[in-house]
Amino acid sequence: NDECIVAEGCDTAYMFGDVALNSLDYPAENWGWGLEITAADIAADDDGVWTLPFYAGAGQNDWENNGWQAGVVVLTLDEGTLEVDIQLYEGATMDDEDTHIYVGNEWPLNRAPGQFDMDDEDDIYDVVGFETIYVIVHNGKVCED
Repeated sequence: NDECIVAEGCDTAYMFGDVALNSLDYPAENWGWGLEITAADIAADDDGVWTLPFYAGAGQNDWENNGWQAGVVVLTLDEGTLEVDIQLYEGATMDDEDTHIYVGNEWPLNRAPGQFDMDDEDDIYDVVGFETIYVIVHNGKVCED
């Protein structure tokens, strides 16, 4: 699978979330996480901002032994839109062309990152009317300097 080939010295990365993708009923075995933001989560959060780790190389979701934290992903919910901002730590780089973001009102039909690319140039997504927001943030080429 060409989608899984990563350049030497680089890793694939996912935003950490409350749902392991390999726990969902998908036919593939790739690792990663998604975040489920419920109405209760939104009500409990005063500012509508979530900051989550962005882990690279954490195969099978083992971020403690296999991976490294390349940065954080900041999600900002404001008046029916969700903004996704990947903020890398110093010494980390990524190929912006290999970023895949999913924002929806249910989990995507396929968890292969290239299959759920939303092609949103400004990384702001309309979530008006969503009772629950499902988010997956992935990059296929995150490197350490």
